[in-house]
Amino acid sequence: MPPDPISAFAHYLAVEAQLSPRTVREYSQDVRLFRTWLDAAHPLTPWEEVAPSHLRGFLAARRFRPHRQARVLSSLSRFFGYLLNVEKRPGLASNPVAALTRPRLPERLPRYREPQEVQAFLEAALKNPRPTLGLRDYCLARFLVSSGLRLSACLGLTLDDVRYRNGFPHAVRYVGKGGREREKVLTEGAAQALAQWLKHRKGHPAQSRHVWVHLQGRAAGQVMTPRAVQLMFKRVARRAGLDPKGFSPHKLRHSFATWLRKKGVALDVIREALDHASIQTTQIYARVGNEELEAALRAFPNVM
Repeated sequence: MPPDPISAFAHYLAVEAQLSPRTVREYSQDVRLFRTWLDAAHPLTPWEEVAPSHLRGFLAARRFRPHRQARVLSSLSRFFGYLLNVEKRPGLASNPVAALTRPRLPERLPRYREPQEVQAFLEAALKNPRPTLGLRDYCLARFLVSSGLRLSACLGLTLDDVRYRNGFPHAVRYVGKGGREREKVLTEGAAQALAQWLKHRKGHPAQSRHVWVHLQGRAAGQVMTPRAVQLMFKRVARRAGLDPKGFSPHKLRHSFATWLRKKGVALDVIREALDHASIQTTQIYARVGNEELEAALRAFPNVM
């Protein structure tokens, strides 16, 4: 029996395209959702015969909100591109998603946390009844908000990826999106958090060479998973009296970029700091940090 095309697609995204587990899962779920609808509405339709009309019928039936529809179309476009260019299916002449118009998305400002909120979060992380875990959680959260690294890149760091200058962490080497190897110079806060954690970690031999590892239980010595970090963030937020939905590794990444923007850092520099492939992705920060403009507008004479 030939392999399931969607499973093969997921394997390709994870292994060759090196996308994050979350992205692989979301893309696969979107394609399976369309396949389920197609099998019910147009039984026995092979992938090679999927037409734009099928896709429009699917979107009309599901009535997605704009952002969700945009992601579904991206998932399907990536899938049909995989069938066309990787599997090279002879019966597939073109990508049917190309004939559809993408929804116009409403602009969203990035959701970030103010410095005092992050400070309260970090203090709560340290107050863990188990001091060793509290230190690790504090150092990890401080490293994330001070470096702007994606969680996947952060958890992928090994001891060999840390670059030192005068015996102190200076930069880290990591693999960014698209498999690009990057080296990022650390801010003072990120370097301090990493140094503090590594000094403690040396006293806890681990099976893994990764920087951020579990310290106890059956997973002791193994690299932390994104799920474990997400759950840790929720626990710490509750301990700090903060909304757990408002704190996540990705929101700390938004905070890093927003704080840079408010300091007047140019968008192209922020793009490099965040490892964005396109400046368009960084444009969401263009409207951040307009306090001077707001003050000027409020001072405008109230002319009758």
